[in-house]
Amino acid sequence: MPKFISEKTFSLKSLGEAWKDCFIKFSSVSIKESRELIQLKLGSKTPLEVSDITVKFLKDHFISGNAYDSESKQIVALKAEDITELPSMIQEKVILFLVGDASQ
Repeated sequence: MPKFISEKTFSLKSLGEAWKDCFIKFSSVSIKESRELIQLKLGSKTPLEVSDITVKFLKDHFISGNAYDSESKQIVALKAEDITELPSMIQEKVILFLVGDASQ
């Protein structure tokens, strides 16, 4: 069965002026994946479990991106494993963005 995937780009400009040209590109979430996520009953999980599930979900959908490296003061290419190093404040916003809340 073919996968019907589109790309969604999440802007990181809300993290400040240095981040204005930064983004993460993700593959879209299928209806099936949304249903599976709902079935995990995240409300009954501990915060650590929710965070682990979210990080795995984001890594699975990661395509590419750029982020601001505060040490080198440069914009650098992101890898999937860099997801855990990004500011935590974007985690919930990215999940909502991927499952359909376009107000980002």
